[in-house]
Amino acid sequence: MKVMPVLVISRQLEIPDKRLWCIVHHYVGRMLGEPDLSRVTDVGVDDTAS
Repeated sequence: MKVMPVLVISRQLEIPDKRLWCIVHHYVGRMLGEPDLSRVTDVGVDDTAS
């Protein structure tokens, strides 16, 4: 993923790029684990996002 765009890799693996992104997010999430949010005091919200 650092060297090639996801679309190129997905074509080589013959899987949809959205499926590859799901795989990447799954394993990155497992590696990072749950963040410690105990010290968060403020949260910003962007009301223009959809």
